[in-house]
Amino acid sequence: MKRLSRFISTIFIGGVAVIFPLAVLFFFFTWLFRLVSQAVLPVALKINEWLEISVSLASAIAVILILAGCFVIGLIVKTKFGNFIHNRLERHILRRVPGYNLLREAAKPFFNTERNEMFTRPALIRPYDNETMMTAFITDHHVEKGFYTAFVPTSPNPTNGLVFHVTEDRVDFLDTGFEETMRSVVAGGNGTGELMNKIRKTDPEI
Repeated sequence: MKRLSRFISTIFIGGVAVIFPLAVLFFFFTWLFRLVSQAVLPVALKINEWLEISVSLASAIAVILILAGCFVIGLIVKTKFGNFIHNRLERHILRRVPGYNLLREAAKPFFNTERNEMFTRPALIRPYDNETMMTAFITDHHVEKGFYTAFVPTSPNPTNGLVFHVTEDRVDFLDTGFEETMRSVVAGGNGTGELMNKIRKTDPEI
C-alpha cells in the first residue's frame, strides 16, 4: 500500500508540476488581455463605429495602431531633430509634471537599450565583512572612487530589492544572462550551483 500510495502521489505531483505553470501563464495572459482591452476600449469603440466591425477586431486594430505609433515615435526621437524636440519638451514641460521625474527614472533601466544598464551585468557581491554572497545586478561603476553600485533582488519577488555600494574587490561577475540569473532568484536560490561555476573576475563591460 505504501508503494502504491507513493506511486500515486508521485504521479499526481508530477501532473501538478506540468499543469501549474501553464495555468499561471493562462491566467496571466487572460488578465493582461482584459487589461489591454479596457485600456484601448475608447479607441476600439471609435474604430468599431467608423468601420462597422466587431469590438474584438477593433480592439486588435487599436493595439496594432498604438504599437505602430510607439514605433514611429521611437524612430522620430532617434533623429537629431526629434531628439532636440523631445529634450526641449521634457525640460520645459514634462519635468514640471508631478511624478514624471520619479516614473522616468524608475522606468529608464527597463527601457534603455544602451549598454551598461540594469540587469545586463549579473554578479555575486560580498556586502559584508565576511564570506556572505548575494546574487546581484551591477547598475553603475564609479571608476574614480573604486566601487560598484548593485541591485540585489529579493526572492521570490524580484521586483523588490536592496541597493548596495561595494568596493570592486567585493564583486565577482557571472558569465550568465538575465534569465538564468533571475530564474535562480525566483526559485529561492535553486540552481545557484550553476551560477557558482560561471564566476569571472573581470567586468564584462570593460
